[in-house]
Amino acid sequence: MVFVVAPSIGPTLGGYLVEYVNWRWIFTINIPVGVIGLFLAYLVIPEFKGINPGKFDLWGALTSASGMFCLLFALSEGPSWGWTSEPIVCLFYFSLVSFVLFIYHELHTPEPLLDLRIFTSPVYTVGNAVLVVLTFGMFGALFYIPVFLQSVRGLGALQSGMLMLPPALASAVMMPISGALYDRIGPRLPVLTGILLLALSTFLFSKVDLNTPLSTIIFWNVLRSMGMGLTMMPTQASLMSEIPTEKVGRASAVNNIIARVSGSFGIAVLTGIMTGRMALHTANLNWAISASNPLVYGQLLELSESLAGSGPESVPLNNITLSIIGKKFARCLLSSR
Repeated sequence: MVFVVAPSIGPTLGGYLVEYVNWRWIFTINIPVGVIGLFLAYLVIPEFKGINPGKFDLWGALTSASGMFCLLFALSEGPSWGWTSEPIVCLFYFSLVSFVLFIYHELHTPEPLLDLRIFTSPVYTVGNAVLVVLTFGMFGALFYIPVFLQSVRGLGALQSGMLMLPPALASAVMMPISGALYDRIGPRLPVLTGILLLALSTFLFSKVDLNTPLSTIIFWNVLRSMGMGLTMMPTQASLMSEIPTEKVGRASAVNNIIARVSGSFGIAVLTGIMTGRMALHTANLNWAISASNPLVYGQLLELSESLAGSGPESVPLNNITLSIIGKKFARCLLSSR
């Protein structure tokens, strides 16, 4: 529940900090939270008998960290540097080499950093694949929707964050319900129902535009969160139930790593897609809103006459005039599309 609900509450709290405090507090807010966490851990968490964790897998840590860093950095900078540029190609190459070395080392060392042998269980492997897709979609929605609400619809940071709160509450409500359903009927029906809700809400979001009511956006997002709540917990419970008791700790570690890495990949990939599409549409608009374009020159001239009120000669088509007229024309163009 915490893993699903916390990222959904984040935009609401972040919107308040950005709008009424300072945007830097979205980072420094972790300091008091961390201090309180340490204090409560000291008071509440009981002592556990120490066990021998084994030797630290240094090579596994180095190869996995370098592979993740190179891949995420390449996905983040690919749109601006160019996907075929030499630095990006080298980053992808080093990432691939690091991951190959990591997998080979983990399968041949007696004390691996992450026990990859547990992927021999088909249920565990398929369950983690579903979790990757779910996490990718969850963080994608958390990234795209606030950007749309603020940059396109013109909402403030706090208002945008408040619109993300009902979906978070929907996830919180659905998680215990999905747990009860899992105990009664197993994971298949809740997972299938949740995936259908996720697919439906994703399709609906593909139709969003400037005229879509905010209440409709909230409803679609609530549907998405309900699907997430129905799918996430049964999937995690079912994949962990297939793991032998002595390997549950290692399986949980792999599960946590996959969830967090897939969230980072989701944001990096979708940021690259958005940046590329923005560059494409900006280039198209820059070409369209230009006096040298014969298709729109007459419309620009007509708008110039209406603004001046005394003929086209009184308002020359210089850069300033084109900027003013172009903004009006762009609004008309965007609204018509």
